[in-house]
Amino acid sequence: MFLIDAETLDCVPEMPERFERDARQQLGSRFEREMISSMVELVTSSHSSISTLREETEEIRHKIGRVAARHGLAMMACGTHPFADWSMQTITESERYRGVAETVQLPSKRAHACGLHIHVAVDDNVRIPVMNRMRQAMPLFLALSTSSPFWQGRPSGLKSYRTAVNNEFPRSGIPPPFRNDLDYCATVTALKDAGIVPDESYIWWAIRPSANYPTVEIRVCDSCTRVDDAMAIAALYRVLVHHYARRSPNEPPFAAAEEVLIEENRWQASRHGIDARFLDPATHGAMDVTQYLRKIVGQAAHSIDALDAAGCVADVTRIIATGTSADRQLTVYTGQISYGASPETALHEVARHIARETMAHSLSLA
Repeated sequence: MFLIDAETLDCVPEMPERFERDARQQLGSRFEREMISSMVELVTSSHSSISTLREETEEIRHKIGRVAARHGLAMMACGTHPFADWSMQTITESERYRGVAETVQLPSKRAHACGLHIHVAVDDNVRIPVMNRMRQAMPLFLALSTSSPFWQGRPSGLKSYRTAVNNEFPRSGIPPPFRNDLDYCATVTALKDAGIVPDESYIWWAIRPSANYPTVEIRVCDSCTRVDDAMAIAALYRVLVHHYARRSPNEPPFAAAEEVLIEENRWQASRHGIDARFLDPATHGAMDVTQYLRKIVGQAAHSIDALDAAGCVADVTRIIATGTSADRQLTVYTGQISYGASPETALHEVARHIARETMAHSLSLA
């Protein structure tokens, strides 16, 4: 999330020490700093049900919102801030972030963007096969989570400008397929032995095996403004991981032509969100997001039953029917413009809308 001044709605240039101490006292290890000082990472514990995950997520948001309000601040969960100036941001002081800044240079400071990362635990021997098969779903998850239509005080024309920001980083985007775990480990070892990366955490793909947990981690999503959207996406991801973990680990990855289509779908998702037209990597046929969702979940019927997750499909369908955060932000913006507001005023109303939706209308903003 972005940490903003509750009055100006702009990102704070530096995280106040008193806010950080207060947040750590209230949330402990569930509160973490991010590379940019005006960004906060909130971390849940592991859960075996979406209902308990929701409870903790709502609890964390409530607590960080109260802490922020005590210091004249507020929180915004979205992929990019509507008008904050990235050049005014500062890098958080830590050995890791100094290392990233030195390695990546200017793009590290431009990375003023927030994402939703989801981990699902699977056995080590199937993490790479799951990642290989899951890549086809990355554009779908991006489309469902889009929340970054603005950048530097102007409409970007994209539903997820955060994706464009992340593309500036090396080792980002959708990973290539790997034959097996040995193939993946050999690639990581080559990068480390060459001194290109100090460890696996410098591989920022849209999906990756976690270096710290026995999980496959999805990183393609924009930060979700509404908890409901985040839970729907998490539930769908859990279903698909369960489904792909049951398939043969020796199933061949997509051919080169299909790889191109997966990457094209990612671009379409970042540009159009839930209004994207996707290409089926297997048949090359075009379909809308609803059809693409039906195709993917239709293959996972056993996992939906096994996890008692029929409701998650309905929740994801709701996102497609009612719109993502990006759609709502654009509606606020165009509505303000149509009433004669200046672009600057309209963007401030967008920021106010995001902050209120992030905290479920629990904060009073100027």
